[in-house]
Formats: sequence, C-alpha cells, structure tokens
Amino acid sequence: MLRRGLAVPSLLVGLAVSALPACHTRTISSDGGPDAGSGDAATSDAPGALALDFAATGCGRADAGAPGADGGAAPCMGAAPLTLTFTPVSSAALTRFRWTFGDDSPPSSERTPTHTYVLPGLYDVGVVAAGDNVGSVSRTRPGFVAVAANAAGSPCDVDAQCATGLFCLCGESAPCGDGFPHGICTSACAAGACGGGAACARVDLPPRTGAVDAGAGSGDAGAVPLSTDVDAADAPASDVPVDAPVDDAPSDVAPDAPAHDAADASAALDASPTSDAGASNGDGGGSAAPAPYCLASCAADSDCAPGLVCRPLPGFAAGSWENICVPPLYRPVADSCRDAEGHLDDHVCSTGLCADLGAIGLCSASCAAGAACPTGTACGTFGDGRALCLLTCVSGSCQKDPLLACESGAGKGLLDFTIFPPAPTATFCAPRSCTSAADCAPSGTCAPLGVGAHCVPN
Repeated sequence: MLRRGLAVPSLLVGLAVSALPACHTRTISSDGGPDAGSGDAATSDAPGALALDFAATGCGRADAGAPGADGGAAPCMGAAPLTLTFTPVSSAALTRFRWTFGDDSPPSSERTPTHTYVLPGLYDVGVVAAGDNVGSVSRTRPGFVAVAANAAGSPCDVDAQCATGLFCLCGESAPCGDGFPHGICTSACAAGACGGGAACARVDLPPRTGAVDAGAGSGDAGAVPLSTDVDAADAPASDVPVDAPVDDAPSDVAPDAPAHDAADASAALDASPTSDAGASNGDGGGSAAPAPYCLASCAADSDCAPGLVCRPLPGFAAGSWENICVPPLYRPVADSCRDAEGHLDDHVCSTGLCADLGAIGLCSASCAAGAACPTGTACGTFGDGRALCLLTCVSGSCQKDPLLACESGAGKGLLDFTIFPPAPTATFCAPRSCTSAADCAPSGTCAPLGVGAHCVPN
C-alpha cells in the first residue's frame, strides 16, 4: 500500500500542467558546490577522500519556475504522478547506498532506484553511501523534487493529484472500467465556463464499476490510496553500514492542501446517466444528455496527454461541439460502432450516436432541424428522411467498413443523400452505391437493384 507524501503548498497547487510537458525528459544533478549548505554537508571518516552527489532522470523542464525549498526553482519538477530514477555520482570506493525520498516511503538500497511520487508536493531527497574500509558520506537536498498538481483534463488516479477545485473523474474511488485506465482531473461546468486550455463538454461515461476500499491513513476527502505498489514500498530496510545518518526531517513545506469538495464531485458523477449499450435507435434518439465536465481542449491527438486522443464531444450549449482529450474508448466520426452481438452502441461514439449504416455501424450525429455538425463533417439528408453528420472524405478515411465508400450523394435512392450547405466537389463517407450484388459481396448485398441502389448488410 502506498504511503502518501507531503501535500503541495497553495502556490505549487496552482502550477499549470502545461508548464510541465511530459515530452521533456531531463537529467538533473544536484550541485555539490557553492550551495552545499542547503543540505547536509558531506561527511566522511576520511575527510576529503570521498565525493558524493546524485542525478535524477525523468524530470520536466528545470526552468518552469516551481518553487524549491530555498525559494528558487526546484531542480527536478513534473506533474503527479512523477516517476524518477536516481543515480549516484560518487567516488568509486562507495559501493553501498541508502536512499530516502522525502515522501514517507521506505528507503531503498538499490544503487539506481526508480521511485514514483504519487501526490503533489515538495520532497527532500537524501543518499548515504559507504564502502569497505573507507567509511561513509551523505548528501541531502531539501526540496529537490517538486511535483505539481494536475490541471483539468490531465490523467489522475486520486483526487489529491488534481489542482484545487478539481476531482478525479473515473479515478480509483469510482472507476469507469477498462476504457478508463486512469481517471481525468475535472470539475463540473454547470455554467459552461472552464479555465484556459479547457472546454466544457458532455461526456457519456461508461457504467462505473464500484469504489475501492479507501483504507486507512488518507487524510484528504475524496482521496484514496492507489491499488498498486510503487517502487520500494515492500523493500526491506537497508543493511548499508553508515557512520553518518541521513537527515530524514520532513521538507519545510506547508501542511496538507485543502481537500476537494467531495460532495460536488459525487453530485457530478451521479449526474451522468449509465444506460445499457445497444439501446440506440440509430436515428439520433439515444439517452438523456450526459453530464458536462471541464476537460482539456485540443486540435489533434498530439495536443493530448499520453493515453488520450482528441475527439469531438457535444458542448455545453445545445448543438455545439468541442474537441476534447478523452480515452480511445470514444471513437471518432465514421468509425465502427456495432458490438460483438450486432447491436448498435451509441456509447462508444464520441458524438453519442451509432447510425445504422454500413456493415458495422457508423459513428455520427443527428443534424435534424439545422443542428450543427462537428468540424470535418457535413449534414447529409438521406432519402429515408434521416439527417446525419457525414465525414468529408480524405485519403483512407472510409475504408474500414466494406459497405461504405466516398460518395457524392447525387443519386435518388433511400440511402442516397444531399449535403447542406451544398459541396458539389466533395465526397462523404456513406453507403456504397452499387449495380449488382457482387459489388457488395461478401459482407452485404445490393438493394434495391437498379437506380439508387446501395450496399446493405446481408
């Protein structure tokens, strides 16, 4: 079971995750020179004969401005959870090591330990090294690691990893199944307003799978310990013989940050419907409007945190759309959406509608009565009366379903369509036109034969 570290001061909690890009990995070494007085002075049985310092890999940018214990920028920063690998920089005679990480976790006797800081905060890092017949030497750096709280739309596991005013949607206290390997930091957006880099969107959540046991020792409302152990949580105490003890005093930081409003989080979770998959009528009916949340906005998958993708979701205002970072569970427009039993499943589509088109269903949205369509799509009114958002064709965009193709909509059949506003030179992902059953084999057939015929499932 994890042991939580010190909570972040209010200044650090407000640090935006955007200032700590995960794509930057740097090696940060402590400075054993002029500022050695900020930590333990190196001590040894043989003064001047031994040298000890350390480096860390996995840090974010060192110039992001996170406050260290001495008021300057912390040498090693990142967003929660932050996984770092520590490496000693020392005399060759030093062969045994004992590391402390400042978060109340057990020490590690590995030479190059990997450690995960689960919660935001400032953390001291210390190491004691010893060797045969040379004595020992120690080094401690107060506030060496600064872990920032996560902004809206960032992955999380527990509420305490999120910035003030946010909670962990689909986190370990109320998981949403395999489609959400991690939760997402968010807040309810009843007024439709969110902070910078975020937008208010309606998320159709999968049924939640129940809460885990919060256990003992958690002081934050809404926060629960992670279910997986981190690095040396079960490691035995080090047997390194040391002559100079490590300074294990806690980092000079503020006490626990204010707890998130668990009541608001619970109310927001309960506001989201969890209807059964397969209940779609394929015509834009679906279930009640999902609950609105503040999540990270995006223009492409590359704008999202690892493990998330950019998808169009219904916005707060009726008929509006927002491009939002969500798990890949939510499929894009024109993707398949028929489940293994052959039922249409609205819930796997980011748009909330699985249309009965093609062999394996088509993620779409209703554009009846002039409703807007997501970017990159257009409203097509079919001969059978349905009005659906269709994806504008680009290279390879309509090849997943054998009964769909890039069509102009110029025919007169029930599955032909007209685009509004008109786009005479464009084609759209829609039922494939055909003249014989062979055009649709083996997945479907051509119906009706003749003018205006299209491929339909067998």
